[in-house]
Amino acid sequence: MMGTQSRQMMVVLAVTFLCAAWLPLADAGGPERIVAIGDVHGNVTGLAGILEEAGVIDASGQWVGGSTTVIQLGDLLDRGLHLREVMDLLMTLQRQAPKAGGEVICLLGNHEGMNLLGLVRDVNPEIYAGFADNNSEARREEAFAAMTRCLETRAELLEPGPEDSSEETRDHWMGRYPLGKLEYLEALGPDGVYGKWLRSLEIAVRRADTVFVHGGLGPALQGQDPRAINTRVAAELRHFDRFRETLASKGLVLPTASVNEVTEVAATILALAPEAEGKRGRRLRALAKDLDGATGVGGWYLVHQDGPLWFRGAALWNEQENADQIAAVLDQLKVDRMVVGHTVMPDGMIKSRFDGRVLIIDTGMLSEVYEGGRASALEIVGSTVTAIYPGERYLLVDGQWQEIAPEPKLEVAAGG
Repeated sequence: MMGTQSRQMMVVLAVTFLCAAWLPLADAGGPERIVAIGDVHGNVTGLAGILEEAGVIDASGQWVGGSTTVIQLGDLLDRGLHLREVMDLLMTLQRQAPKAGGEVICLLGNHEGMNLLGLVRDVNPEIYAGFADNNSEARREEAFAAMTRCLETRAELLEPGPEDSSEETRDHWMGRYPLGKLEYLEALGPDGVYGKWLRSLEIAVRRADTVFVHGGLGPALQGQDPRAINTRVAAELRHFDRFRETLASKGLVLPTASVNEVTEVAATILALAPEAEGKRGRRLRALAKDLDGATGVGGWYLVHQDGPLWFRGAALWNEQENADQIAAVLDQLKVDRMVVGHTVMPDGMIKSRFDGRVLIIDTGMLSEVYEGGRASALEIVGSTVTAIYPGERYLLVDGQWQEIAPEPKLEVAAGG
């Protein structure tokens, strides 16, 4: 030990430096930084965790991403339990990001499309209770009574024969509409808080020589740029809302009716109208005029298997046999690559296909449903493409992923 008189002891300091390689690039007038997120399916924990891992939010969920552009590729809804929290988070970030020069873009997925059309086959029924309130029981009884009147009106106008409104039918209907389901459907309707937001979202977007879309763009959409696709799908949603409102205003369906019910009733009206006589004929022909196009829903981009929300060729096609088709679509758009979700990658890893021109980022974030799934994000900064997972990074080099090893912690000490 040093003597007291000569003790000018150097204090031993241990300073640990966190490796800067995994921190988001600072805003310094460089290339745009994009962080893309795939399918969420109600997993708010996974979504928040990967956004924090990518450096765009902090632990409290507040935007810290600066001028970063976040693009979420759809399928926020269905299967999981926290879809409301997922939408609330993204809606909040959309308000916060522009204040720092950033942007949050949310695209529609096929599950949003289904829900907006009243198709809720994949909704986890446990979520309905979260939309129920003290008036839900009375509201459900009123809706059943209204549905009974709708069936009577249909029988009178369309003459298909009287519908059964027995107690058995009532029990069946009540079973299909647990408490909170009507409120859920209304929340996603054209006047609902979530329905309005979802209807404002786009289908495809182009950024940094990349096109982002939920399912993908295949030969059926060749020549359609994102703006044209977005315009068409927005029109399809407006048409459906108008068709449903037309029928609901005449007491033929409920305001929450699905596209299947709407098109079935519309098809009957369109078939009967030309030959119907008298007052009934005039009523049917007036309705038919307002329902023109209602039976063409099967060809809509919202539901067609080759449409931008449902196409799986980018994820499943043979890379050698179909390379020219994918290249033709992307070359016509003058983009380097296409980033898609929709098709779950079974090993929980972002996939590079067609020599890196297609990147599939649905890694099964809702691991309770998709075994081996996990949250992920794709970062694009200039020509650098990185796959981000909790605690891991992979760099895309010549269409292949190479793991980026984290630099070891650096310890600096001084001693006497």
